[in-house]
This record gives sequence, structure tokens and C-alpha cells, in this order.
Amino acid sequence: MVEIFENYLEPDLIKLVNEQLTNSVYKWDTTNKDKVFQGFNQMAYPLEKESNIFLNVVAMSALKKLQEIKKIQNRVQIQRVLLNVIPKDVIGAFHKDYVEEGFYSFILNISDSDGGTDVEDVFYEHKFNNALLFPSSTLHRGVGPKNSLVRINLAIVFKALK
Repeated sequence: MVEIFENYLEPDLIKLVNEQLTNSVYKWDTTNKDKVFQGFNQMAYPLEKESNIFLNVVAMSALKKLQEIKKIQNRVQIQRVLLNVIPKDVIGAFHKDYVEEGFYSFILNISDSDGGTDVEDVFYEHKFNNALLFPSSTLHRGVGPKNSLVRINLAIVFKALK
């Protein structure tokens, strides 16, 4: 159900993303505001006033590569691009990114961290420049690091059009 992609993008592109992080406006992650603090995020798409457009360029590059790897012939519809920043010792609530069938979540790790992602109670270690792909209707949660300061990823929800 979960596919792992190692050393996904060119390291220099990931370096550019990290340089852009200081130019981004972060908001309190309100996905499950009544349940648990999940860290901070920045919506890159759909566009908001504070969106960092550069993150969308990276998301498009990541999806283009995924189309080549997975041999996806159809156009891809992006539902959301979100930069997640999960601080030390924070464990998010289980959630689904999107419930409609046919949508996928692609999580690209852009920092070094000892945190990870729980997908249906299976823990996937956060490794720099690795990515996870799974159906968006799958229960998952972000797990902050124990030793490093933060865990940062770019989460893309998309659908291959028919």
C-alpha cells in the first residue's frame, strides 16, 4: 500500500527548498485542532496570500518525476501542496488527507530528522530526500523527532485524471 522512493530529487533542489523555508509564513496546523497540536504548516496550493510559490515548482517537479517512474500517462490534478513543520516530541493525530477515491498522498522529506510517518500503524522513518506514496484515504499521522529540532516535509495530494 505504501511505496517508498529513495534519493528522490536532486540534492541541490532540496537545498533550494530549505533556503526558501525562511521566506515562508507558517500557520498553526489546525487539521485536528480539538484533538492534538500537530505543528505548523504553510499552504502552497491552493494559493493563499502568504503562499510560497517556489514550493509549487518543487511539487510539480516531484510529480513529473513520479509520472515518469510510475508511467502515469494522464494529466495530474493537484488538490493540495502543504509544507509541514513538526517540532520535537510532537505526535499528530491520525487523519486522512482526502476521502474521495483515486487521490494519492505523496510525502517528500526535505530535512534530516529522526521522526517519521505512521501509516496505518506502520512507522516509516523520516529520511532526507526520501518520499512516501499512498492513497489519500489512508489513515496516517506525522511523528515529530526525538532528537532533532524539527521534521519538515512537503505533502502533495493529487489525482491522475482519466
